[in-house]
Amino acid sequence: MINTRQIPTVPSSPGRIATAREYRDKFRQTVKNVLRRFVRDHYERNKGIICGIFLLITVARFVAGATKLGSDCEKERNVGTYLIVKATLGFIFWIAFLVLGVKGHMERALKNLFVEIYIYVDFLFAVVWFIVGMAWCFGNYRAMKLECPSFVIEWDFHFINFALFLTVSDLIIFCVFIFYTLYSVFDNEEE
Repeated sequence: MINTRQIPTVPSSPGRIATAREYRDKFRQTVKNVLRRFVRDHYERNKGIICGIFLLITVARFVAGATKLGSDCEKERNVGTYLIVKATLGFIFWIAFLVLGVKGHMERALKNLFVEIYIYVDFLFAVVWFIVGMAWCFGNYRAMKLECPSFVIEWDFHFINFALFLTVSDLIIFCVFIFYTLYSVFDNEEE
């Protein structure tokens, strides 16, 4: 007897790879459109005011973190480390955006693959680091107020409050950014 059953076929890998490439290209184009819109909205209309404000917040974060890196309390050092790393990433990111935007080179820089990869890596690390920072700040809030030694009572007592303020500010900014991104993606305005 002859076997007449068809052997099931599996879609070829090149077809899957082509589909994955299409999705990757659509994602990259969407990110570039959002960044172009950000550049247009904040440099052509606001002249970099938003980047300047974020740079000032970054300086405050750096100063607050630097004061606690040498603390005897491990919980304060953890929060200080969180603030310093976040501030360092912020300096690199916002100074680059401010300089490139003011000089008018942002559109050209967004076409550079290195800049695109940097933005992805920076964003992914920032999200993970933000989660770690929230755990350190909110998780150690009560312990820092009760356990950590006080050399300058007013500053030590309010350091964690300031760190929480910066963390909550980051959370609000992140939510606004997500809203802005969704608005940019689904806006019907022709670019």
